[in-house]
Amino acid sequence: MNKPLHLQYAEGLRSGDRAMLARAITLTESTNLEHRILAEKILEAVLPFTGKAIRLGITGVPGVGKSTCIEQMGLHYIQQGKSVAVLAIDPTSTRTQGSILGDKTRMTALSANPMAFIRPSPSTGVLGGIGAHTYESMLLCEAAGFEVICIETVGVGQSETDVQKLCDVFILLMLAGAGDELQGMKKGIMEWVDILVVNKADGANITQAETAANVYQQSLHWFPQNLYAWKPRAVCASSINPDGIFSSNTNH
Repeated sequence: MNKPLHLQYAEGLRSGDRAMLARAITLTESTNLEHRILAEKILEAVLPFTGKAIRLGITGVPGVGKSTCIEQMGLHYIQQGKSVAVLAIDPTSTRTQGSILGDKTRMTALSANPMAFIRPSPSTGVLGGIGAHTYESMLLCEAAGFEVICIETVGVGQSETDVQKLCDVFILLMLAGAGDELQGMKKGIMEWVDILVVNKADGANITQAETAANVYQQSLHWFPQNLYAWKPRAVCASSINPDGIFSSNTNH
């Protein structure tokens, strides 16, 4: 006698079946009622196997280098023997309701690695930088055995804080010389930052990036400390030298 479909999905996820994981995520994102009911049953079945992954949220304005940064972090964790899942949220057009879903194409090395899984998903117009079903997708990835989950947000700006509610570490990427240093004095996204990264800090831009990081570090002291006594840090990094991120204890 065949097992119920949701249990077949659950077993597939637990065995690390990538195709089954992709289909399960599609079910959670579907607007079809039958799909949604099946997705809820799958989630209920795999829930006991979730919650053990390192959850990283990465946000920043468009063009700051989120995808490149995530690829470097993903490869770093893979070198440590950890499997990595990336949930990349792309903006949805308010006119056509479509999304390009192109983030995966900017992570060629990571997407080719057998220990990585990259899933682009539309925001479906949800504000806050994440999709309507990002949390469910994250749980499915955890049930499939992924040890590090990276959530790349849409990149909309200062109010993009929903992702921090899902993550252990909230990383904000900024650019030096883009007029953003004053944002360090404002509340909003800065209140939730665990690590602020001044990205693209290479070549002639290094000195300017280091100055910006110092300004941000001073600004971070104005905000209340989080419940776990973690002191937010501002660091410099680039695709050439991503070590600043890893020295900030993103690997706990």
